[in-house]
Amino acid sequence: SSAASVVYMRQAEAEGLRSVLYHNYKGRNGEGRTIDFLNETVKVSINGVEQDLSELPSIHLLRIPSEERYGIWDIEFINNNCYVDGDRCLNAAKVHFNDSGNDVCAPTLQMLQTLDADNNVTDKFATPADGRLIFAGGDFTAMYDNATAKEWFDINKCDILVECAPTGTDSWQELECVENSDRFMMPGWGYYWEASLESLQAPATDTRYDVRITLTDAVGNYQQQTLTPVFTITGTSGVTSISTVTSEATYYNLQGVKIKQPTENGIYIEQLNDGSSRKVMIKL
Repeated sequence: SSAASVVYMRQAEAEGLRSVLYHNYKGRNGEGRTIDFLNETVKVSINGVEQDLSELPSIHLLRIPSEERYGIWDIEFINNNCYVDGDRCLNAAKVHFNDSGNDVCAPTLQMLQTLDADNNVTDKFATPADGRLIFAGGDFTAMYDNATAKEWFDINKCDILVECAPTGTDSWQELECVENSDRFMMPGWGYYWEASLESLQAPATDTRYDVRITLTDAVGNYQQQTLTPVFTITGTSGVTSISTVTSEATYYNLQGVKIKQPTENGIYIEQLNDGSSRKVMIKL
């Protein structure tokens, strides 16, 4: 999984320094993935007007006249420089902040991992109850001391929304997040949260899931990251052939989308009234 970090430093600029935009990609084990910068797409809008990035000296050095740039910023980083089981995956990070206010720093996600019950880093779980997400971040604020020319970060809490959906769908399900205060680290990754997948309604087996995390601060600045895919619920691997559709059952396609009843031959997930599920081949 990747994470993008953004810091906007206006206080330093007031002392004659340029504003700087930092963002970093992180791998599954926390390693830096600087090669991802070469394959990303960046979009910048100021007050709703999309900027021509060819006119900017660098997205990392925001040398834009103040009269043109103060206002509402929306920045989007899109990267698809990874593969999951041979298929290309995607990380899209949206950053929104008000550059005309006193708080110009959007919250940021620092780290995200998927773990099993034994704390192994893995992206495949037999059932939702076998998996959990751990992630860190917070509402970081860039600080600058003119007397010592020192830079550092302060941190505040922010609102957190974690959602999962079968890949390729908009069926987002919210997960409950629990803060682990023992793992708070500053300077460092900030606040640390965990979210169990146990409450995830996962009717389909061998189904990949996307994760969307939104961090919002007290003044409305936010960062939203959508990662696709992040994990797979494997469930059972067998396929049972049946010749008729059971009227008492509920059916889902292999993307986890509920359908009224199968209308053509194919493989579906059949959920019975007793709560059990199985993969079946429907022959109409």
